[in-house]
Amino acid sequence: MATTYEFQRARRPEHKEERREAILAAARELAGERPVREISLGDIARLVGLAKSNLLRYFESREDVFLRLLLREWESWRVSLTTRLRSGGATADDVAATIARTIAERPLFCDLISEMSAVLERNVSVATVQAFKSQSLDKVDDLGAVVTERIPGLDSPHGRETIAAALIITAGLWPIANPAPHVTAMYAEDPALTRTHLDFENHLRQLLSALITGFLNTQTTKPRKPAAVRSGPPKAPQGGGVMTFSRQEIVEMLRRAGMEDAAAAALGTLPDQMDGKAVEKFCAAYGLTLESLVDRMGGSP
Repeated sequence: MATTYEFQRARRPEHKEERREAILAAARELAGERPVREISLGDIARLVGLAKSNLLRYFESREDVFLRLLLREWESWRVSLTTRLRSGGATADDVAATIARTIAERPLFCDLISEMSAVLERNVSVATVQAFKSQSLDKVDDLGAVVTERIPGLDSPHGRETIAAALIITAGLWPIANPAPHVTAMYAEDPALTRTHLDFENHLRQLLSALITGFLNTQTTKPRKPAAVRSGPPKAPQGGGVMTFSRQEIVEMLRRAGMEDAAAAALGTLPDQMDGKAVEKFCAAYGLTLESLVDRMGGSP
């Protein structure tokens, strides 16, 4: 049942603020009844009891109303998620499940996020978008820091990317998981098509868990630093001794000889360092000699 909003003519600052709050409350009430994209400025104005022209004294457009409502929903989510992350588990799946659950519990937030970039940021001034972006990015940064704090081994950029990804995924998944009534009716008539219908919370959790796990694996797998390549040919040690070669030197010599297959094999199989005899044996398998390879480097062993 629609609420009736009554207030005095807005003359003083507190009266104007009262009217702004009534407009936001009316928009929230309507959004609880139908999707945001189906709510017009006229719908909000009628529920508040204002002419559209009067409503525009308080908000520059319908989109402005919903952007401000989105910021409030976003802040509510930030506070709830922070509390629940800090009291919950610390595995990738624990954190993913908490993020997914707190988002799924907020259908208005999900609806507004799915409309944000495509609709709500369009019919507003640059100043309004700048203010909205600044506040929303601060909230993402704050939550990213909590995710980083919660998961051992996750670095700060990846914590922030986890939160950003949760919102991006929500924007795409929410409309699919909550189709229009005629699509829902179609599923009932043709069960074979229900495989295209998604469980929003479960899919969001799975995707976020995979993302966090991938970030952790990327951070723990350190690439091996390649051995430095000498600018000149290998030289025997002074005072006699066994000449040694690095794997990278052999690879470079093979490439200069046009032996790309052999170079690839050397890169994947040879140890970091080897003596001349071991190199001779490897070269012989490709019909080469060590002397010919060293000559490619501009000298002889």
